[in-house]
Order: sequence, then structure tokens, then C-alpha cells
Amino acid sequence: MNRVIVVGPPGAGKSTFAAALSAELGMTLISVDADRGILYGPEYRQNDADTVFSRGGAPALHAYESPFELRALTALSEYEGRAVIDTGGGLLWQRTPASRAQLQHHLRGADCTVLCLPGDERTPAAEVTAVLVERLRERAQFDATVADWLDADGIKLTARLVHAANAIRPACDMVIDTRSPEWGTVCDPSAPE
Repeated sequence: MNRVIVVGPPGAGKSTFAAALSAELGMTLISVDADRGILYGPEYRQNDADTVFSRGGAPALHAYESPFELRALTALSEYEGRAVIDTGGGLLWQRTPASRAQLQHHLRGADCTVLCLPGDERTPAAEVTAVLVERLRERAQFDATVADWLDADGIKLTARLVHAANAIRPACDMVIDTRSPEWGTVCDPSAPE
């Protein structure tokens, strides 16, 4: 196995899972969030992102950054080393049919794609969203940039990202239910019920 892509909405546990998996497999960890200055390309400017965020909150920032997140995943599809790729939380909601098709292509092209969500296929989307919002609320205590995810528009965006995550389940090789501290529930989306 050379390339594992870990996806999910903000607060789902992607970074924690990706770090543990890369250590377990002895693979390089590539964090799209941590390396966005490099991976998003020269057109991305942090000052522009900050301005967009200050004017429109998390939804505006998502609209600005989601094409860059897809561009980063496209670039990483050419990476030749063994890596676990920890994607940005906004990657899953692509706004055009062409970008959604491109995302599906990259997810299916990986050796393994893992979706992290606090719930399984039977968990109502509203419950998954509530868990994510609570996790973001906890994170906001030490990361001020998370606060705008907690207003009404940020919560709606989180719900959209949960919907997008559920829509890409069929393209994933594995779904990790991150509700339990052990993250012991692994769901195979292709397995019969």
C-alpha cells in the first residue's frame, strides 16, 4: 500500500487517525491543512483567506478554499512515496459536478480511502453534526479560528459537509466511526448488512 487518503468533515478525527495510521504503517504523514501554503499552489494567499474569513465566516472561507483543497489532492495523487494523506475538512463538499467527479476519481484512485465520521450509516446526519459541533466547541477553547464554525452559518456548513461525507461513502474503502474513544468500529461500506 502506497497511498492512503483520510477524509471527513472538521472535527471528525481525521488528523488523529491519520497520524496513528501513518505511525503504525511506517508511512509519511502529509497534512493538507499544515502544508496548505505549499500544496494549494501560488494562487492561494493566506491574507486573502483571512479577509474572506473575517467578512463571511466559515462558509465564505470554505467557498474560497475548497477548490484549493481539491487542487492539493490532485497534486498529491502524483506523490510517489508511501504516504497517509490527511485532507482538509472542507474537501468533501465540492460545489460543481466536475469538481465532485474529480474528487471521486482521486478517492477511488488511492490504494485505500478512509472516511472518518462520528457515527455509522444508521446514525442520523443531525446527530453526527451535533457531535462534530460539540468537538469544534471543545477545540475553540484553544483555537480561536474555530469560533466561526459555531455560529448558525458554520453549523449549517458542518451539516452540508456531513451530507457530502455520506454521499462519498461508496467511494471509500473504510469508514471509521470515531464516536468511541477506541475508534473500534470499522465499517466496510461494501459489506452486506
